[in-house]
Amino acid sequence: GDIYEGEGKSDQFDGSGKMTLKSGVVYEGAFKQGKRNGNGVQLYPDGSKYTGTWLNDKRNGPGTLVKKDGSQYTGSFKDDLFQGEGKLRAANGDEYLGAFDKGHMNGQGALTFSDGSVYTGSFVNDKRTGQGTLKRPSGSQYTGAWKDNKRHGQGTQSLLSNGVVIGDYVGEYRDDIPYSPSGKFKVVLKDGKVVFATYRDKLFYLP
Repeated sequence: GDIYEGEGKSDQFDGSGKMTLKSGVVYEGAFKQGKRNGNGVQLYPDGSKYTGTWLNDKRNGPGTLVKKDGSQYTGSFKDDLFQGEGKLRAANGDEYLGAFDKGHMNGQGALTFSDGSVYTGSFVNDKRTGQGTLKRPSGSQYTGAWKDNKRHGQGTQSLLSNGVVIGDYVGEYRDDIPYSPSGKFKVVLKDGKVVFATYRDKLFYLP
């Protein structure tokens, strides 16, 4: 069964103590009226560890959750879920700094990918959705509308030739692919000149 060692009054845990649940969860920290309240550390059977504040047996307030796979969240919690401002580092090295809601990336934030690319903008349920900018180490940059991690809607995409930005495609994307009913795509060159390119096999071809 469950085991509790520590301070108490009126047959309830109160003060500092250690609780070991039959589920394998081990909590050490502050209790109030039989519940985890205040600062404490909890170890989970899957190897995860939470260090931070508690309210009524749930993670509430500032804390850090480290998972067995190496991923880590540091920030605000509400009723066990990520809520408010926080920093999440995924096991693959991606790192997000920004707003969370109900356990997911929601609102404004910056996501730095392990390859060095950086997205800054709007998120909805962990996905790039809304307005945002993606900068790649190559020098390529897209600013505009996103939907479900794909460029979708109006935007501006820089175009590179031999590693050098030569201009910008200004127009519409649909599911990450440039879209134009006429098959001609507006490109603004670095000198301000406007030309209309064609697009095939993931490449723009200038006239």
